[in-house]
Amino acid sequence: SVYPQGLWTTNNITDPLAWKLTYETETSIYSIAFGGTSFYAGYSGYVVQSSDYGYNWTVKGSVPDPIESMAVDSTGVNVLVASSSYLYFSEDSGISYESLYSASAVLHCAMNGNATVAVFTATPANIYYELDVYVGNPRK
Repeated sequence: SVYPQGLWTTNNITDPLAWKLTYETETSIYSIAFGGTSFYAGYSGYVVQSSDYGYNWTVKGSVPDPIESMAVDSTGVNVLVASSSYLYFSEDSGISYESLYSASAVLHCAMNGNATVAVFTATPANIYYELDVYVGNPRK
């Protein structure tokens, strides 16, 4: 569960007292993604990872901007992070990032199993969609 200032886990969703705070943050978490055997979450500019179903979290890497959305491929190796102004990509499970491109508002991103990326950007009047920002190696 993503809640302001932290990540919460439970093994019994019907019991409200079973929820435990497993990672505390100073700001709200806006995105969580699953890939391979790990969960990833983004807040401020930090990316954290859990490989034990959310009970323990480790800071993997960071980007210079607050994270709006993120996606992880089916292997858990390729991580895509969208901020309000840039799209970042990691090929090392979220440790280091490079900027793919700048946009006026990157709001959502998605990735399918073979690392094809769909990027959704929006302004108050329009929603834009771009497919195949990255497909395998080399980059497009």
